[in-house]
Amino acid sequence: MTRQKHAPLEGVVAWKVTLDTGEGQPRRRYSFKLLWQDRQRWYTPQGFQKTPPARLEQFAFDTPDDGPDWVQDQVFYQIFPDRFARGSNRQPGQDNVYFHHAAGREIVRREWDEPLTGEAGGSTFYGGDLDGISEKLPYLKKLGVTALYLNPVFTAPSVHKYDTQDYRQVDEQFGGHEAYAGRRL
Repeated sequence: MTRQKHAPLEGVVAWKVTLDTGEGQPRRRYSFKLLWQDRQRWYTPQGFQKTPPARLEQFAFDTPDDGPDWVQDQVFYQIFPDRFARGSNRQPGQDNVYFHHAAGREIVRREWDEPLTGEAGGSTFYGGDLDGISEKLPYLKKLGVTALYLNPVFTAPSVHKYDTQDYRQVDEQFGGHEAYAGRRL
């Protein structure tokens, strides 16, 4: 740490330190410990305090992350599986696997060309699945797509699957683990 020759304001002493952030966690946390005379204080986003701050009470910054090298040249296509494509071999067990609490009945899969109704969109299913995505790979390749980003596919009662209940199981509505195992989408 070096003392700056030129003060930013009259009566202020400025110090400078350069830290290497190349290794370690992507999110760094820090606070300033100030020592003078027989006292010490920590400076955090909440201001000065007499005790060392908890981790989440410290300043934070994220180190830049460009991601893995292979990502740099990819053309991604994001897929919402239920609404993308229904596989030609869809099994009857893939439908009506959840109870729609708001409607008080099993969920019902709509036909592909049926419009949405006033029912909650998070519980309106159209039957898109992993087989449907696989069957559309030639189409995606024609578009120039080289990588897929899938919305969640794990077990969950909603259509969007962001309310995942089991991260170890692919949702039966998408064909279950069997539809995913060994597949290169």
